Amino acid sequence: MLARITGCLLFLLPLCALGQTGAISVRGQVLDAFTKEPLARAAIVEYGRQTGTMTGEDGFFSLNCFSDSLSIHMLGHRSKKLAVQKQPMIILLEPTSYIPLDGKNIPIVTAPGISAMYLPPSVQKGHYLGKRELRDDRLSLQPALNRIPGVYMHSGALNTNRITIRGIGNRSRFSTTKLRAFINDIPLTSGIGETTLEDIDLSLINSVGLTKGPVSSRYGAALGGTLHLSPAISDWKYKTNFQLGGQMGSYGLRRFTSQFNYVSKERKSRLSVNFNQLERDGYRDNNNYRRQIMSIMGHWRLDSRNKVSIYAHHINLDAQIPSSLNREDYDARPGAAAFVWAQIAGFEDSEKLLGGITHEHSFHPDSQAPFRLTAKTTFFGGNSDQYESRPFNILLDNNQFIGLRNQWEALLRDKDLLMAVGLEGYLEDYGFQTLETRGGQPGVQLSNGIEARSYLNLFAEATKKITSDFKAEIGLNLNQSYYNFDDFFFPDSIDQSSSSSFDPILSPRISLEYRLPYLKTNLYAHIGHGFSVPTIEETLTPEGRINRDIQPERGWTYELGGRGNINKFHLQYNVLLYSMQVRDLLVARRTGLDQFLGVNAGKTTHNGLEFSLSYFHKYLLGYLTYAYSDYRFDDFVDQDQDFSGNELTGTSPHVLNAGIGLENWKGFSANLDFQYVDAMPMRDDNSVYSEAFQLFHLKLNYLYQSNSNWSANLYIGIQNLLDEKYASMILINASSFGGRAPRYYYPGLPRNYYGGVQLTFQLGKKTQ
Repeated sequence: MLARITGCLLFLLPLCALGQTGAISVRGQVLDAFTKEPLARAAIVEYGRQTGTMTGEDGFFSLNCFSDSLSIHMLGHRSKKLAVQKQPMIILLEPTSYIPLDGKNIPIVTAPGISAMYLPPSVQKGHYLGKRELRDDRLSLQPALNRIPGVYMHSGALNTNRITIRGIGNRSRFSTTKLRAFINDIPLTSGIGETTLEDIDLSLINSVGLTKGPVSSRYGAALGGTLHLSPAISDWKYKTNFQLGGQMGSYGLRRFTSQFNYVSKERKSRLSVNFNQLERDGYRDNNNYRRQIMSIMGHWRLDSRNKVSIYAHHINLDAQIPSSLNREDYDARPGAAAFVWAQIAGFEDSEKLLGGITHEHSFHPDSQAPFRLTAKTTFFGGNSDQYESRPFNILLDNNQFIGLRNQWEALLRDKDLLMAVGLEGYLEDYGFQTLETRGGQPGVQLSNGIEARSYLNLFAEATKKITSDFKAEIGLNLNQSYYNFDDFFFPDSIDQSSSSSFDPILSPRISLEYRLPYLKTNLYAHIGHGFSVPTIEETLTPEGRINRDIQPERGWTYELGGRGNINKFHLQYNVLLYSMQVRDLLVARRTGLDQFLGVNAGKTTHNGLEFSLSYFHKYLLGYLTYAYSDYRFDDFVDQDQDFSGNELTGTSPHVLNAGIGLENWKGFSANLDFQYVDAMPMRDDNSVYSEAFQLFHLKLNYLYQSNSNWSANLYIGIQNLLDEKYASMILINASSFGGRAPRYYYPGLPRNYYGGVQLTFQLGKKTQ
């Protein structure tokens, strides 16, 4: 079955000889020391032996132990050694999830059922963002994602974001494309290729897993990478608890969260209901933001073989749009909105619903069985309605989708082989109308159509341990995508309805990993193929016809790296070299005011180096991450302009992050974070560059745990501590109309403050 990002494993080789010969029956539960939530798939190893077991979804384990002590390991948590006890053991592991996952040393051990080879490659070679990484202002994933080398999230406003991974996705104008995102195996990426992470409040998220490049065959071989959001669901320390949170800050920030969590007496059922509201007046004119989210999450263990989980999410958003500024306004009036957007008070008003249900069946529930087979099926669907008032027209769109994910996973312990096969099918109808705008008021209809999208992903993966120190992984993803356009705009008497499909795309990959035990280092290499289908704007011409000349972007990525630890100095490190060649580069060629034609205009090469170093000892922590990016157009001719050899637009060649902190010292925590972003080209001809900038952020936190059934988490923070002027988002290749200067810049926030409190009330007796 798929390993959850929050259930990743960290294993250490036993260091002692065999223990006692008499077996002791040991049982217990492994919990997060901070949240008291159960830790699934934690490794329980007999100290001095290479045998052990894993915890189940509820954190419980049982083991016939021949040693006098156990070592317990879990990615994102400090390992622990304990003496064996005959009575039930409650084991608390301290979280250290601020360390990126690919900085972990993951040696291969031969203990049945707990080998690192059983982790999907997308988990092993990704980054794990736990509650420590998501510690910032709680408004956006941007700070946490931007600390990962090779990842950069532009943020023009709370409702205008763009994530780029190793330069992939930087040509999208106002949204995130060319990567895939999931929550509970439910796609957050639409059939038209857009991912809107700002629809998910961080109070709903327990952790985030991220992979860079086409590493995961199971999740579509996306050219940019994959994001997995793990929903937060209940606190297992008590039967029932209720959480209330409030936050206030600069520029009219007001945030309220409430969550009710229920846990059954036998811990077989969990249910969480969450409501949150976020409001902000905004730093700029025409920048008001208001969002309400209601969500329901539940898990039910029906018996030893079956479990069911649900996720449902409703969002209501009303947000104004200040848009980007030209250089003169950016320098003199950064708090202003773009003139044409302020003139009509541009805004978006949307309502969305997303949900899914998952059933997982284990044909062999015994965790020690030599052969295990599991099946997991997820049904999902959703709907969204949006009204957007823009200077050039008014857009009304509706999106409806349904889909299915099904996967089968088999584990053959005696062969050290893990295999998985499955499919993902998706059907979507995207209907849109554009209306003439009369000073922000709707006029006559300009267009009306529906584009139906569908795709089918078939995947297969296998992980084989060849020797005790060497393993290999292979994967295949086969994608078939279709789209059909129905023209319902009748005034022009021209029916432009048509359909098309892309050729099937086969994306293979292979990964090799070799352990150097004495150096406590893992060396790894990866070759993989990925793709990115065009967005709806790229599949249609400005006249509303199917763009039959457009093709998906495709590319190969090559990686070589090493990760490990230096225990003497409490350091963990990762260094990685990569190269990616992308062909059929998708380019939005501007043909008029907000009119674009999608074309495949060339090839790019993305070469880079990524490095991360982290330190943790007792209560002190520190980290350093650095990314060097040498991205260039190999062959890029757009009409009569040749950009071959130029730097790729919208990506900084140097990004550095560093931080120091104090964690949970007598309830106190503190973090000081630094970020440096070098200048980046803003035009394909490299004639204009942004300015480099550096930011400092500070946050202080205190957790008060009363002797009764309540606790309080208080925090205050300062962002942009030195009041640096910078652009938090760049609009590449901005054009000028009517003699006006191009609008490249989304101003970042000046120094700003926030503070809040989260209260937790326990409404039942302890269940442990």
